[in-house]
Amino acid sequence: MFLYSVMALNTDHIDEICNDVKRQCEEGIATMPLFFVKLVPEGIPAIDKASIFAKKYVLFRDKLAKMGLKCGILAQCTLGHGYALDQMFGFTQYVNLKDGEKCFVACPYDEDFRAYLKYQFSILASLKPEVIMVDDDFRLMYRPGKGCACHLHMQRLNTILKRPVTREELFNILKDNNNPERVEYTNAYLETQRESLVGAAKAIREGIDAVDPSIQGINCTVGHTTEFGAEIAKTLAGKGNPIIARINNGNYCAQGARYISEVAYRCAQQTEVLKN
Repeated sequence: MFLYSVMALNTDHIDEICNDVKRQCEEGIATMPLFFVKLVPEGIPAIDKASIFAKKYVLFRDKLAKMGLKCGILAQCTLGHGYALDQMFGFTQYVNLKDGEKCFVACPYDEDFRAYLKYQFSILASLKPEVIMVDDDFRLMYRPGKGCACHLHMQRLNTILKRPVTREELFNILKDNNNPERVEYTNAYLETQRESLVGAAKAIREGIDAVDPSIQGINCTVGHTTEFGAEIAKTLAGKGNPIIARINNGNYCAQGARYISEVAYRCAQQTEVLKN
């Protein structure tokens, strides 16, 4: 098991941060730090965020190296977490299956977006990080919109089904347990979501491999669904590297003592099940 400590590149406090990293590693709190960069595209053409990030990263990397420590990178967003952007991008946008709305997320089927990812990750690889982790916004269905139904996804779905279907028709069929076509449509829909994500993961790995195939890639799993996490983790890992996935165990917003007790109770129940 690896323990990664996610940290920001605050150059105003580089000495304090590096000393804290040293303490974490010495005390077994962390295996190494991952400095995070936000790669969700913005602007037309898309801003080269990786090159901007690189200028700060090398300062921390080199300082830590003198202390005998290694570090890596967390791509904290690629497709986008869904929050509003300062500048809209020009790639195909994610379209909610549920209502047809767009939500500041890039569609991983878009070949131009894949080219953007490939280039950005080649820049990250050139920084010689020990590992590169892709964050859990690398997902489609584990969102309020229930998956992407943009024109690219719908075109591919129609090809798989060998018949035309609209987003509205698809959503109505998927949520109707009594519809005899539900299983067929569900499998076809799942395949479009899987295919687009894995294809984008391959583009990311191609960008890394173009610079250094030995760099370890890691997948941050998505919620309790993991959303094709095993295949994506294998794709990102790189040839000859172990397959590593970050488990979804972050308790970011504890809602007080009652919430903590409920979590502890559920964990105890699961432990008893495993024992038996």
